[in-house]
Amino acid sequence: MTDKHIDGFEDRLQKAIGAMDMTYSEVCRKTGIGQSCMNGYINYGMMPNCLNLVRLSKLLGVTTDWLLGLEGEV
Repeated sequence: MTDKHIDGFEDRLQKAIGAMDMTYSEVCRKTGIGQSCMNGYINYGMMPNCLNLVRLSKLLGVTTDWLLGLEGEV
């Protein structure tokens, strides 16, 4: 598989961040993810590495499978 983007990831990430009533800056600060990476996830279809995916899921209270679109709505 050559496609490195998962359709809908950025939408699910934005939804989870909104549900926690957090800003992108807060998410970056609390996870240690750089703002340029977060900008890439939200705006440019970049995908997080495994460690950042786990950090995001723990902070946002969702599973990695949900962020990746492998399970239904939260």
